[in-house]
Amino acid sequence: MLKIYFYCCEAGPPERTAYQHGLVCLAEGLQELGQPFYANIDCWPLTPGREAYLFRHDPHIEPEDCDVVVLDHSWTVYGRTLPPAVLQPRRRFAVVYVDHADGVYTPAWQPPICDFDWILRPHSNERFAYPARFVPWAFGLSSRILQALPGLPQFETRKRSVLSNYRSTHPLRQLANSLFLPRLRSLLTIDATVEALAPPEASADHRLQWEQTGRRHDPRYYARLLGSTACACFGGLLQPPLIGNTPLLHWWDSWRFWEALAAGSVAFHADFEKYGAALPVMPQNWQHYIGIDFDNLQPAIERLMDEPEILETISNQGRQWAIAHYAPLPVARRLLALLES
Repeated sequence: MLKIYFYCCEAGPPERTAYQHGLVCLAEGLQELGQPFYANIDCWPLTPGREAYLFRHDPHIEPEDCDVVVLDHSWTVYGRTLPPAVLQPRRRFAVVYVDHADGVYTPAWQPPICDFDWILRPHSNERFAYPARFVPWAFGLSSRILQALPGLPQFETRKRSVLSNYRSTHPLRQLANSLFLPRLRSLLTIDATVEALAPPEASADHRLQWEQTGRRHDPRYYARLLGSTACACFGGLLQPPLIGNTPLLHWWDSWRFWEALAAGSVAFHADFEKYGAALPVMPQNWQHYIGIDFDNLQPAIERLMDEPEILETISNQGRQWAIAHYAPLPVARRLLALLES
């Protein structure tokens, strides 16, 4: 059995937390599989009293004792120096770098990171040329998200609304707000309510998750997702193509997309197939999400008018697909299969 070592960053305060979602998802899946793993620090407390942690430091285990070392983009985003062990030219372990960083070109494109054994990259595009060791990946679902969204309400109890309540602006969000959402208003009301960044008045468990996710976890937001028919999950940008006429979708993945799927709130995004978005297992348009063609918007509106029942079908199928392929367990299995290859 492989021995796996995680290099975690110190979390920091809620307003500037190193939220290592990709590492958390992998570790939770490995734990389900009974796969042992180690870490440089105790990280990701499981209880408000911090009696237990997902990542535990064992002073008797060093990276050199393991087969694989895993770290993520937090080291570069928060200005940390990469651990010296991963920079050794003759290291005996493989290095996996989980690159959730925003933008098209990230520090993973440059040495020393591009020389690691695998770079797991959400936001990937199948028609874009990446360095040789990049592997399409996804934000996916953590146990925290699944516990916050344990089941679906009866579809008919949801409001006929679509959430469009971003905290940050992206070029694709601006495009959708100006071109697509005005057309959708005839079918669904637009809910632009944004929850305050103040800690939720809820349990100590929710407060802990709010702190260690950098103020992203909010039971009020999850209740809004569960009560809404759909959610606008647009993100990233459409880059003009070097060849052909179809733009390339970059920087498109998000927690919002996976949270909407898990909540059965039908996810609207750009058409992944048309714009080249790449995932290890792809969703099907109009089965698991609704992908929008920005060159031809009206057919989507007309189909929703002609087939209103399709929203409930996508709500159920989207959640099932996301959990089957992107819950912690299948994600950890995917990593182990990659390592064994």
